Amino acid sequence: MLAVIRGMAGGLRALVAARAAALGRRLVLGALGGGMVLVGLGFLTAAVWFALRAVMSPVQVALILGLAYGGLGLVLLALARHRPTRAPVPPAAAATTGATAGAAAGDAAGDAAGFQAGLDAALGGTARDLMRDQGPVPALLGAFLIGLDLALVLRRPRKD
Repeated sequence: MLAVIRGMAGGLRALVAARAAALGRRLVLGALGGGMVLVGLGFLTAAVWFALRAVMSPVQVALILGLAYGGLGLVLLALARHRPTRAPVPPAAAATTGATAGAAAGDAAGDAAGFQAGLDAALGGTARDLMRDQGPVPALLGAFLIGLDLALVLRRPRKD
């Protein structure tokens, strides 16, 4: 049992290290890309300055560039503003008599009815109704995550 726990911890460490390396790579590339964009924006600003300077005074050119950058900054700040999201409304709770009867039948028969009753009790309603209200995507996503987890476990070399 201890070997299994150690194996899981080793796999978790490797997963965290891989994700940290990928995050570091993305941060470095993002910083370099952002720096290149700033250099390009500086050259574009200089080009616009020279083009407008040929037909306007320096004060007018500075005013136009300042208004353009200020307006763009205000638009970006408005887009970045936090908008609170509404909490999802939970479905109506199912009658507890059905869940109790399902639990008794599951305990007596020892089959899937007990499992379903446990889900019903934990979710505060029937699991089918909860998934039906959310659509097929959460069920498909859950199945995908289970398959992904199983694939990662099977790909990990055994150390026993």
